[in-house]
Amino acid sequence: MSSTDTRHQLLVAASSIVEQEGPSHLTIDAVARVAGVSKGGVLYHFPTKAALIRAMVMFHMAAMDADLARAEAAEPPGPGRFVRAWLSMHSNRPPLTAERHLDMMGFITRNPELHALVSAHRREHQGRMLNDGLDPALASLLAMAAEGLGLAETLGADLVSPELRAQVMALARSMAGG
Repeated sequence: MSSTDTRHQLLVAASSIVEQEGPSHLTIDAVARVAGVSKGGVLYHFPTKAALIRAMVMFHMAAMDADLARAEAAEPPGPGRFVRAWLSMHSNRPPLTAERHLDMMGFITRNPELHALVSAHRREHQGRMLNDGLDPALASLLAMAAEGLGLAETLGADLVSPELRAQVMALARSMAGG
């Protein structure tokens, strides 16, 4: 297995631990066990737990960017293309459990470097939305509506039925030119 493949395997293992057990269970030993490599194998790629966590956050941001790029490629060109891709991505992503979502939010906000990294990534997306050919307030409103619905589902708020959610997302797509 190549070094790149091993690194990817380690990031998948770390992500799995965080998603299933929470960030407090993420240790170098746990990643080695789940990935089926030695502790030294993990430390070769990630000399510290902080380096592993930073790489894992970047791994997830890259996956989100890849999802967005695929969604954007599927949208017709023109105003609102990126916003429609954002809506599609948020419509199709399975939510984390409330416990994991809150664990991750708390973990990221307590770590200034990770918070800055995630915030910069989100600002890049916001910048694309604001320059997507739609009224910037409308683009922001549509993006926040999708994020809010996703957060409500994650937290188990059951604010809207699946049918109403589908109608809300269809209306948002329509308002974004889709």
